[in-house]
Amino acid sequence: MIRLLKKIFVPGNIDSDGQELLTSSGDDGDGIYNLFATNIARLPLSTFTQKHSEVTPGGELVNTYTRDLEYKECRIFDSLTLKVIGGSNTNVIFRNQEPERVDMLHLRTLVNNLYSIYGPDSGGKGLFSEEDEQAYNDSRFYALFGRNWLEYPRFRHPVILRRTDTEISLSVWGARGISG
Repeated sequence: MIRLLKKIFVPGNIDSDGQELLTSSGDDGDGIYNLFATNIARLPLSTFTQKHSEVTPGGELVNTYTRDLEYKECRIFDSLTLKVIGGSNTNVIFRNQEPERVDMLHLRTLVNNLYSIYGPDSGGKGLFSEEDEQAYNDSRFYALFGRNWLEYPRFRHPVILRRTDTEISLSVWGARGISG
């Protein structure tokens, strides 16, 4: 409903393929939260299954939780992983274990929306390109596909979008909170 209202009342940008882009001021602020139907700022742990716990070399406890999604987030991701670090910092990871089945139009929209929120990534990459599609589909070049915005505090919520041979994932670091 919120997305529908935004589309009606908030003028957006359109990319070269006619796909609507989110708008942002250039740093992420909280723009990343508007990208998802899932409210990543407030995720009830009771809806997740704890997978494992580990202690980092620095002595912080990291608890990992997972759940399947009832829909495809960004029309791509079908599961969600939380990494709760030290009890207060939460990293959210959207995943799809069938990367070969991802629709390129949805991937293009995701990359272009991330670009509209963050601007060029840490490697200077911008909007989705033909080279992105080639790298995504060629197993020799999976490592070349993706985007990352890692400069904290420039980006309040660093993000990594990547593909491996077994999954595509989108990680958001420092998502604000979880609830019991």
